[in-house]
Amino acid sequence: MKKLSLLCPCLLLFTSCQTYKSLDFSPQQLLTEVETKRSKAHFEKDQVKLSFLSAAKIMSENNFQLKEIQQSYQGFKQASDLKTPLPNPQLGFGPALGSNLSGSTANKLQPFVSLGFIIPLGKRLKRQNQLNDLVTAQHFFEIVYQHRKLFFDLKETYITAVLNNKNKQIQKDLINHLNKSKTLLKKLLQFGSIGKLALNDINKQKELLAIHSYDIEIKSSDTMSQLAKLLVIKEDQLNSFKFDSIDVPTKNYDKNILKSYLLENNHHLSQAEMNFKLDDATLRLEISKQIPDINIGLSRDQEVGEKTTTYSLPFSIELPLFDRNQKAIQKKLSDREQSLLHYKKELNEALSELTRLDDQFNLSLKKYQHLKNKVIPLSNKNLSDAKQALDFGSSDVLQYLNMQREHQNLMVDLIESEQQVWHYFIQLEKLCGIPLQDSFKTSFPKKGV
Repeated sequence: MKKLSLLCPCLLLFTSCQTYKSLDFSPQQLLTEVETKRSKAHFEKDQVKLSFLSAAKIMSENNFQLKEIQQSYQGFKQASDLKTPLPNPQLGFGPALGSNLSGSTANKLQPFVSLGFIIPLGKRLKRQNQLNDLVTAQHFFEIVYQHRKLFFDLKETYITAVLNNKNKQIQKDLINHLNKSKTLLKKLLQFGSIGKLALNDINKQKELLAIHSYDIEIKSSDTMSQLAKLLVIKEDQLNSFKFDSIDVPTKNYDKNILKSYLLENNHHLSQAEMNFKLDDATLRLEISKQIPDINIGLSRDQEVGEKTTTYSLPFSIELPLFDRNQKAIQKKLSDREQSLLHYKKELNEALSELTRLDDQFNLSLKKYQHLKNKVIPLSNKNLSDAKQALDFGSSDVLQYLNMQREHQNLMVDLIESEQQVWHYFIQLEKLCGIPLQDSFKTSFPKKGV
């Protein structure tokens, strides 16, 4: 019976332990898996267009960074689901050996067994559970915000790809214009209407345009590589698709609404708020530790050389006369105050950044609209008037060709201006943590879902 009483706790100890499971790590095998995933078809049959909504869906399903932080969250979620247990009981046992037991008829060797329990009297376990829940919530919000960051990165990359295609089309138009100009100048050269220097100038412009086209292709390659990384898709698959055109954003918001978006969705402010809540929960945990735990024991022993067995049930509690966990409490009070100041600092920086980005977006939008609505129409009219004058023989052909070239360069400036508008607008969205266009909100990761 004595042996059984010792064996049962030991069996419970070992049966409740977690066993180890190995996980193979083979770089070559992982390379094959990733390449297979990148090569796997993610599109419908005969699909020729890739909308932003489709791209956002593919990224949500495939992106490895998202999967990594989701796995991290699952680990914390599984740990927080296990409520903080009571302290483990302590089992003590061993032999007591006697000597010089003159005239004793009892055994010289007697066993003793003791079992001790610690029962928390305060709210320490409850406070620990609350702290664990907050840590899990922090990791959940981190998944959402990382997903949102990737969403904005995808949006910026997708729009850059659209604008790169526009730029390529303008380059093609410029090449066609130069080819037509070269053909016309060759005819005029035969009649002696122009000198050979004009034709050489056209050839030089074509070569310079070819160099500029390399720059566009390099930028396009970088954009497609970034897009392929976000979607976990091979670049040659993406190059076969057409992207939907997206209208230039307009100012359809009120600045006060942006401030409310900022408070609810800004990543840095949310992190600072969660850190304050964690410090507050930790402070409450440290305060609860002021109340000591009660120790309950159960022991059985027998004096060596005697046949009498003694059972005892001792209770003990620590008297908090000197150490009342004051150092830890004061440290957490300071940490909580520091977290509050850190939130104010982040809020001040965010408000300044909001004003800056709002101003820069408005100015870049005005610049784009001025170029599109005033300069480009004037250039079109001048080009049309110059063409009529050329047809009537009252204008120089070289002047007309130069005006055509300047007009095409203005179209390039228009695309660069559009890129600048999008840059400041997306930076403003990142700061507010939410899309400012309704058409993009359907695919946006929701907070708390």
